[in-house]
Amino acid sequence: LRGEARYLLGDFASAEAEVLRLRPVDVRHWVNSNESDHALWFPTVSGLGGGYLGVGSDQNFSLFAAAGCSFVWLMDYDTVVLQANRIYRALILASASPQEFLLRWDGFEKAVTEAIVAEAYAADDDLPQLLALLDENFADAGNYFRRVAARTEDGAAGSWLADPGLYRIVRRMFEEDRVRIVGGDLTKEMPGRIAAAQSRLGAPMRVVYLSNAEQYFAYGDAFRAAFAAMPFDERSVGLRTVSRWLPDRTRHVWHYQVEPAGHFVEALRGGVERFSAMEEDGTYVPTGGLSRLGGPDGDRDGGATGDAGDAGRTEER
Repeated sequence: LRGEARYLLGDFASAEAEVLRLRPVDVRHWVNSNESDHALWFPTVSGLGGGYLGVGSDQNFSLFAAAGCSFVWLMDYDTVVLQANRIYRALILASASPQEFLLRWDGFEKAVTEAIVAEAYAADDDLPQLLALLDENFADAGNYFRRVAARTEDGAAGSWLADPGLYRIVRRMFEEDRVRIVGGDLTKEMPGRIAAAQSRLGAPMRVVYLSNAEQYFAYGDAFRAAFAAMPFDERSVGLRTVSRWLPDRTRHVWHYQVEPAGHFVEALRGGVERFSAMEEDGTYVPTGGLSRLGGPDGDRDGGATGDAGDAGRTEER
């Protein structure tokens, strides 16, 4: 990178991360997603470019690659998820293809994998924790990534590990330091800091992925201010997953929801307090799949296109 690109990356690095409590106590750390149908969003985000803000782990890789975003913010309040993302970053940089990345999770290659992570973060104080997390998650992550690599949607590749083209984009973004793994709580200061930094970059924030986090907090003043300041434009979208009962109430299924960013900002400005207050305004197929909230019709104006989903969009365990 040179000239203007280096200048822009200086702005990208300017947002100071929040100081987080080490390893917050949760039921579990979502270092591997239990959502499995992110490809349902590919037609909506394809070619959007601009900035990307997402919580969680590698599901973001599929989304920002499909969108062709220029700057990516991977934010989470859980330091374990942040550490997992750093492990994945190191292994992606050391792996030229999806097949090589998957090989890193083979038991016979574990010593090599540990050496890659150790070299990448040799100067970091938390290297012992990174290696302990790698050891703890090694078998589960390997099984998980092999499932991710096998995903399809309507016969097409359905993830960053299933599509070599998407993998190359992910790897290039890490190589060019266009992905920031940053600590932050959606309800506190970090989203506002990201909004300010993205504005300085001069590029719109085109995709915000919140997973199902909104089901667990109220929209406070800091959250409202951050999204009011986020440099959205008419093409920007918000993505969330919504967990809802099947009609027979035997289990929950995921709904992969799209909302025009402008619609969400207006709802926040109008005083909506929680996602649950507007959840029933969305369109849902009872068996799960793609849904939309806001907008007069489908695609990027209304948030979804085509078939809204099918049976079997269950929560992956």
